[in-house]
Amino acid sequence: MKNIKKSYQKLFKLALASSIAVGAMITVAPYNTEAAGFSDLNSTHIHYNSVMDLSARGVIKGFTDGTFKPEATVTRGQAAKIIALTLDLDTKNVVNPGFEDIKTDNEYYGPIAALVAEGILSGKKDGTYGPGEKLTRSQMTKIITLAFGFKEGMLTETKFKDVKANDWYNGYLQTLLDNEITTGTTATTFSPYDNVKRGQMASFVVRAETAAEPVTVIGVY
Repeated sequence: MKNIKKSYQKLFKLALASSIAVGAMITVAPYNTEAAGFSDLNSTHIHYNSVMDLSARGVIKGFTDGTFKPEATVTRGQAAKIIALTLDLDTKNVVNPGFEDIKTDNEYYGPIAALVAEGILSGKKDGTYGPGEKLTRSQMTKIITLAFGFKEGMLTETKFKDVKANDWYNGYLQTLLDNEITTGTTATTFSPYDNVKRGQMASFVVRAETAAEPVTVIGVY
């Protein structure tokens, strides 16, 4: 993982703009949009491209009935697996984080352990992690910020009436707002304790990748 500074992002964006102006050749990694024929997700869906991208890379999967269920909620265990796979972390050779509710044969044990080792996840005061609990939007802001190496921002003022200046997550929220990774659920609400949906999680991850990764310019002519 790399902590990409905003100044570097700006430089890469400038480089990209210049290269386009003079006919640069840019490499874009393609993905197979036919990788998953989800019956409940068509090309007009707001999260379609993000879901198809992650599906083609094997980061997320659909259900046995051929659906993806973009409106279903994401659990803390599922979120850990999505993030770990996206970051291509080693989920096999891990150190047991010692959560009382995560056995080593649990599907999410490896991803959770890998993310704990990277300082991205932490457990609860009672010694558990809660892999089956639903991931909230406020929890998501912290995980995404730490996972993709963003610097925590500072929320000085907010248009969201349900976000207070002393809320624990507001710095992470500001970071995601600054990088256009998330928006409010309405013009004046963020809904920090609403659950994150599967389609939303896909878009949060893809947007974070886009904001964190520099553009590679192959050549300028």
